[in-house]
Amino acid sequence: MTGADSCAEAYKAFPERQHARRRFQYPYSDEFKADAVALVISSGRPVATAAADLGVSLTALKRWVRLAREGGGNGDGKPEEPVDPAKYEAMEARMRELERDNDFLKKVSAFFAKEQR
Repeated sequence: MTGADSCAEAYKAFPERQHARRRFQYPYSDEFKADAVALVISSGRPVATAAADLGVSLTALKRWVRLAREGGGNGDGKPEEPVDPAKYEAMEARMRELERDNDFLKKVSAFFAKEQR
């Protein structure tokens, strides 16, 4: 029995959690994510079946499998390195500038569209 299979069997010991809809996000350990991905990849089982067996959302399991196949990320959808605060502020300033430009272009195009009528 592989680690992923034992993880699925261990989870089945809690039947009250198998069919419960989750209203909030449970923090899954990296080991659990790796075992779940290994279960899907090595067994060839459909992701939906494995998600139901493990009691995780289909979307979360698909994301973990996709990240594992792409070879990147730590499984939680967040970047591995934090963004530099100075770079973040520069990107926000650039975004505000582009939003102002877009607003101006919308007004100009509305003005010219009105003149053509």
